[in-house]
Amino acid sequence: MSNETRPLDVLLFAEDPGGANVLIPLPDVLRDMNIRAELVADEQVDAYLQARNVPFSRYTGDADSTLRANAPRLLVTGTSERPESSSLHLIQAAREQEILSLAAIDMITNADRRFRGHTDKPLAHMADHIAVPDTPTAEAYKSLGVPEETITMCGHPHHDLVRARRAVLAAADQEKLRAEHLPDAPRDRPVLVFLAEGVDRLNAAASEKSPAYTLHGEGSSLDRTTIVLEEILNATEDLDPRAYILLRLHPGNSLEDYSQLHPRIDAISHGGDPLPIVWCADLVVGMTTMLLVEAFLLGRPTLSVIPLAGEAKWLPTTASGLTPFATTRAQLIANLTALCSTDAVNIVDNDTVLPRGATANYVRLIENLLNVQ
Repeated sequence: MSNETRPLDVLLFAEDPGGANVLIPLPDVLRDMNIRAELVADEQVDAYLQARNVPFSRYTGDADSTLRANAPRLLVTGTSERPESSSLHLIQAAREQEILSLAAIDMITNADRRFRGHTDKPLAHMADHIAVPDTPTAEAYKSLGVPEETITMCGHPHHDLVRARRAVLAAADQEKLRAEHLPDAPRDRPVLVFLAEGVDRLNAAASEKSPAYTLHGEGSSLDRTTIVLEEILNATEDLDPRAYILLRLHPGNSLEDYSQLHPRIDAISHGGDPLPIVWCADLVVGMTTMLLVEAFLLGRPTLSVIPLAGEAKWLPTTASGLTPFATTRAQLIANLTALCSTDAVNIVDNDTVLPRGATANYVRLIENLLNVQ
């Protein structure tokens, strides 16, 4: 913690990897501008920060004493969907101590849960200001009743890192990249990478089949990812040439997951950096994983296959129309036929929906908030 005789300008708080990815670049940049800043982190994000050599102080669990010990002029906190989120306690304590608060939103998912806590009110523990990564997320919070003047669209620092990776990958030897990451893929078949998803830990029902599904797979599975993967495997059987299908497992998956479908899959990828594999793909197909957004930022053709049309709002690229989505078998076949037969598709990045320069945008917002006090 900071010395009580030298209060902070900005106290940053991270409690999960999503929020941490937004906040990690900020302390050093702020200090370079003579803005006193320190990152405090909850226990569950310790290992994530340590693996990235990020300096931080451990959160004690006492919001009131943490703020009094550091006496910041501004609290900047990540957010999560957990009802017992520590960020909500810090926002409440900041309000009681008349400290301005800014909540950094990392993605649109569960917008109505991030400030709800254990209440039935989506904005019960709302921060004074929020920063959002993209246009659809801004619209989601406006629709919940957040005043427009308290919402700033800053982008996401991780998106800029992916854009930088695109430049590195584009400059590399493409033959070597493909040989390293797709060693068995034939040259005369399009490579389709399918991005699996883990089970929603907060709402397990969202990962299970519902009566409203418009995709049903082969009829025996209730698992959302299995249903979509079965639909894709069936839809690609009649493509000419047939797609080479690589299954990219989610970090929460095991190699045994989807074992009944392994004989119909050409390759499986698990662990390590997924971006080179995505880069080498001719088409990247997923549901609502953020890796599908990263694939778009890498310039790859993308398709979202979702069993409920309402899930399109879960990703900024599908919500804004940058990534097409299919909710029926006919739509899936039509999209796969078109995308797998198109050569050298050039995906144009979209600065309006996914702003660039997120770290600089955050710093500018923080400066403005400090100056209005």
